[in-house]
Amino acid sequence: MHVLKSLGTLLALVLTALICSAQGESSPFVYGDLLPDAPELAARGPHAIGVRTLVWVDPGRLDVLGYEPGKDSLYDRPLTVEVWYPATLAQGQRESVTYDEVMGNNGSEDRPLIPFTFAGRACRDAQPDPSDGPYPLVIVSHGYTGSRYLLTYLTENLASKGYVVVAIDHTESTFRDAAGFNSTLLNRSLDDLFVLNEVARLATEGSGSFLAGLVDTDRTALVGFRWEAMAPSMSPARAIAPAR
Repeated sequence: MHVLKSLGTLLALVLTALICSAQGESSPFVYGDLLPDAPELAARGPHAIGVRTLVWVDPGRLDVLGYEPGKDSLYDRPLTVEVWYPATLAQGQRESVTYDEVMGNNGSEDRPLIPFTFAGRACRDAQPDPSDGPYPLVIVSHGYTGSRYLLTYLTENLASKGYVVVAIDHTESTFRDAAGFNSTLLNRSLDDLFVLNEVARLATEGSGSFLAGLVDTDRTALVGFRWEAMAPSMSPARAIAPAR
């Protein structure tokens, strides 16, 4: 057993040395950087990357968790999203960002919430670069439980290759606020479609948003992780949304 542990430690040290060597002493390894055995298409694209955090609200959503007889069963559903996009960096700006995340699950004694941070290669609130736009849209839907930061290695990479990427914190389905799974079953595809419609609205010229003219929602892909990979096939669930 001691021999196996020693071999495991040695392998970890060797891998760390290889990564550090590949990155160079002046550029420490960041989650999403190329590993020595990375395939050709894993390399980042030509665009600098900007990132912004937005909070949107979908009014009049069915409140499946708070339903009581005789009580209004609709509520305004908040959604926090992270948007990565091709950007133009001003003098002195660089692609360096810190993401705030947690491990564990809301309400779990076995897996209590433990906050931590990790680094990324994007510039917070950078000016968008419309020169090659409008860019296709990619919507990212995390697992249950999860967060909008679960796939930053992918979201940053796609933005560098000329995509606008929107990752959703699905309310009542994240590490921080996990609740009954029936909320995820009902709301997952509704969240995805609301975000698509909201991006389309903000992408309109004259909207006043940084997304105006930047994104083409007629070219949209949806990425799901684990169970949520089924979300594209569930999109007709929009038909069960309450009338507004």
